[in-house]
Amino acid sequence: MISLFVFYKFSFLVSAVSSSALAWTGTHYLPRGRVMDIFALSQLALIGNLIAKLIFADHYSLYAGLFLSYIFYLVGSIFIAKLVKNQKESSEWMIGLYVFFSALQYLLIGFFPVLDSHLSVGFFGNLVTSTFTENLTMFCVFSLSLYIAMKANSFISKRTLDQSVLNIQTESKFEFLLFSIILVTSLYGLGFFYTLGFLLLPTLMFGKRMRNQKFLSFIVLCTAFSASLFGLALSLLVESISTSAAQIMFLVVFGALSLLLSFNKKTSNPKGE
Repeated sequence: MISLFVFYKFSFLVSAVSSSALAWTGTHYLPRGRVMDIFALSQLALIGNLIAKLIFADHYSLYAGLFLSYIFYLVGSIFIAKLVKNQKESSEWMIGLYVFFSALQYLLIGFFPVLDSHLSVGFFGNLVTSTFTENLTMFCVFSLSLYIAMKANSFISKRTLDQSVLNIQTESKFEFLLFSIILVTSLYGLGFFYTLGFLLLPTLMFGKRMRNQKFLSFIVLCTAFSASLFGLALSLLVESISTSAAQIMFLVVFGALSLLLSFNKKTSNPKGE
C-alpha cells in the first residue's frame, strides 16, 4: 500500500496545493457574488481546451490547451463584463451562457467524436492518470499562486470586504489574474466537478459561521487539504471509486464533523466559560 502511495506522490502533491488554492479562492469569490460567472466561463475555457486538442499534436496539446483555456476564459470575462452591466440580471445571463457554451461543446463532439474523451476529462478530471509533465505544471502553478495569495491576503481580504459589505464593485487586474490562473488551471487539469466542489463547498459550510476572514481561510484550507488527500487515497485503494467524488464526499464529511464539534462546544459552554 505504501508503494502505491509513493508511486502517486505527485498526484498527492497536486491534490494538496490545488484544493487549498481553490478553497482560499472560494472565500473571496462567494462573498463577492461571482460564483455564477464560473459556470459560464468554465465551459468557455473547456471549449478552448477542446480546440487545442483538435489542432495540436499530443506533444504540444498540454501547453496549447492550457494557453487557449486561459485566452477563452479571459476574453469571455471581458465579453461578459460588457454584456452584463446590470448586476440584477447577472445570474440569469450566466445560466443562459452556461447552457449555450455547453451546447457548443456537444456540437464539437458531434463533428469530431475524437474529442469525446477530452470532454469527459474536462468535467471529471484525470488526477490519477495525469502525466508527470501535467502534474509538475499544475503543482508549480498552484504553489506559486498560493504563495502569492498568502502574501497578498490582507489586501485581497480588504477588497472582498469592500465588495461584499460596501458594494464597491471594482476588481484589480492583479486579483483578476490571480483568481483566473487558479481557476483555469484547475478546470484544465482537474475538471469542472472538482473545481466547483472545492471552490464552493468549504466557504458555503463555514462562511456565515465565521466572521474573521483569516480564521475562515485557515479552516477552509485545512478542511480542503485533508479531504483531497483522504479522497485520493481512498480512490487508489478502491479502484472503482471516482477520485473527485471521493474527495468531495470527504470534504462534506469533514466539514459536517467540524460544524458538529463546534456546535456541541457552544451548547455545552453557552456562556463561553
